[in-house]
Amino acid sequence: MISKITKLNGIGTLHAPLPNGALSLKKKTIIYGENGRGKSTLVAIIRSLACGDTAGLRQRKTIKGIHPQTAQFLIGTQPHELSNDIWSKTHPEICVFDATFISENVYSGASIDPDQRKNLLNFAIGNQGVSLAKRVDELATEIATKRQEETAAKEQLKKFIKGNMTPEQFAALTPTDSDSEAALDAAKKRRDAIARSSSINSLQPTSPISFDGFNHRRLIELLEETIEAVSKDAAERVHTHIENSQVTEKWLEEGSQFATGDTCPYCAQSTERIPLVEAYKLSFSEAYKNFKAYLKKELETLEKALSGEKWLSVKGTADGNRTKLVAWKEFLPDAVLSFDFETNTQKVQRALEAVREVVDKKLTNPLESVTLTTVQTAAIEALVTTISAVDDYNVSQVALNEKLADLKTSVARGNLEDAEAEVFTLENRITRKTAAAEAASKILLDAIAARERLEDEKSSARLKLDTHTQTVVGQYKDSINKHLKGCRTSFRIKELKTVYTGAKPRFDYAIELLGSPVDLANKPNSPVVFDSALSFGDKSALAFAFFLAKLENDPNRSQQTVVFDDPLSSLDSSRRRYTRQQIAESAPDVAQLIVLTHEEATVADISMRLDEHECAIFELRPHGDFSVFTSTTVKEITASEYSRCFDSMTHYLHGSGRPEAVVKQVRPFLEMNIRYRFPADFGPDQSLGKMIGSIKTCDTSKPLSKLKVLLPALEEINDYTTTYSHGDMALVHTEKILDSDLKAIVTKAIDFGHGLPN
Repeated sequence: MISKITKLNGIGTLHAPLPNGALSLKKKTIIYGENGRGKSTLVAIIRSLACGDTAGLRQRKTIKGIHPQTAQFLIGTQPHELSNDIWSKTHPEICVFDATFISENVYSGASIDPDQRKNLLNFAIGNQGVSLAKRVDELATEIATKRQEETAAKEQLKKFIKGNMTPEQFAALTPTDSDSEAALDAAKKRRDAIARSSSINSLQPTSPISFDGFNHRRLIELLEETIEAVSKDAAERVHTHIENSQVTEKWLEEGSQFATGDTCPYCAQSTERIPLVEAYKLSFSEAYKNFKAYLKKELETLEKALSGEKWLSVKGTADGNRTKLVAWKEFLPDAVLSFDFETNTQKVQRALEAVREVVDKKLTNPLESVTLTTVQTAAIEALVTTISAVDDYNVSQVALNEKLADLKTSVARGNLEDAEAEVFTLENRITRKTAAAEAASKILLDAIAARERLEDEKSSARLKLDTHTQTVVGQYKDSINKHLKGCRTSFRIKELKTVYTGAKPRFDYAIELLGSPVDLANKPNSPVVFDSALSFGDKSALAFAFFLAKLENDPNRSQQTVVFDDPLSSLDSSRRRYTRQQIAESAPDVAQLIVLTHEEATVADISMRLDEHECAIFELRPHGDFSVFTSTTVKEITASEYSRCFDSMTHYLHGSGRPEAVVKQVRPFLEMNIRYRFPADFGPDQSLGKMIGSIKTCDTSKPLSKLKVLLPALEEINDYTTTYSHGDMALVHTEKILDSDLKAIVTKAIDFGHGLPN
């Protein structure tokens, strides 16, 4: 508790308010003062002592003051000093009910805003809850800061990103060796292909080269082939004759066709039994003719396979494929069909010459086996490599057609958006490997990780806060409604809960007035709104109920110094009684109760309930432009002006009091005495001089005439005090007051006040 105020200077009207030294407070302390004397200033100082915030005090610096702002409070025996806008230590165990509490926690003006509900939650849940709520708030602020860092980091990363990838996705990429420029080029080609699917679908497949009619092995077989039906002896005879006669087998064959009988068609001699003629007939028989025809056909077929017409068709196919591949290059740049047409043409021509040579030779002597020369063999073998090149070409051509078919299929199935995304992803993966992107990504990932850690911590703190407040809220609602009922209000708290708005906790509650919900925010078109539905007295009662509910449910209330500053504003008599009763009843449960008021009746009522002898009672009295503390009693505070004048004069007769002050009390004392005794004869504005005139002239039938015998004393008193009592300049140019003279006048005034003469 606050045991003493040992120093207080330079704050508002409390410029030097301790003329008699330290102010000793008790467990129950009442401070009385008229409005404007500095009660709220003292409360502001006490609140600053609790929280350490001195900003409000700096705004209360004494106008025209000469003292710096200083204060020293003893909490128990420990000094807490204010100097240079800083408290040496604070004392949080202070709970204040005043206008500031109402505006910060309950309402201000016409409505209840979210900040007030947040503050009310902090007030209700106590120090433990406030610590938890404060941590939740701090974490929410830290999280917001980390989000700002994230936002800044994301903006930096966006400079590196292609496509719709988010900065978080970019930062989380884990590049691999497969993320190469080659893979990117391939992806771009796939994308471009899908984008130009119509062009791809119009591409024509390549054609195979048709060059499979020549069989060099068959040629060898034909050159070696003879007719088994022709005897060996006949064949030798004909062969010898051909060699000796220098004729050809063809010539002999044609001549033998004319020898149809036994007579020579040229000399008409008999050919019967001539061995050579018999050999002719045997050699050029029907079997011979058939063999020769077969041989001719086969050899011509082989020769035709190597014809210029056939080879030109090969060239046409190769040229056509080359033209097709030009169109393919844009989509299949590796598509190539290689065929050395010039070299292979030379091979074919040499082979064709060799074939013609041996074919002519064979057809001239069909019965003779023909052997290829070395040159002819080389030409035929070279032709074999050409045929192999054609085969290889056709294999490649089939593979290329399969690639084209696959491309067309993939284009038909492909999605341009996905292909574009694949390109962007590869570009981003490649960019992600760079040092600049790595550094920017690390900043974002670190900020995200820090924010997530804070969010986890906030979730844990919020769970603890929710657990703590869940019990408090239920008790709090019941207590509030109990006090609203005690204040005889027509409304109740219908719902009270903790909500999180903007990630920060606050109270959310509903007020019900005669069964109708009250709109606390005064939204347009609401039928019942806080501003008009509740009177100022209702709002004050609501605030008082909130405060008392917190006090009742605070497990640490026995350590609290509780301060009430003018708690009865705008309350009717019934609510005043209830408020005073609740204030007095809180005293035994708290460390200290301090009540500040400008109402004499409140001083009297609360001091009676608290037992005046256990209370420290002070009054803030004017002293020039400022105020000072004086120790006082309930009687002094609650006395009427008449009683104060009487006490002042009585004390003077017993040796205390200043003559300049006492002389000004005499005339008001007599005027009030006569006015109270004869209310029918005198109004509130009549002075002592006019009263004396009325007494002189009154009819003897009136009770007032009985004062005529005291007129000499009244006139003497009037004459003496007039000089000292009229106007602001009274006492300025008068003679010094003699103590004996003033005491004689005061004695006569008191004697007059004792009543009528016998």
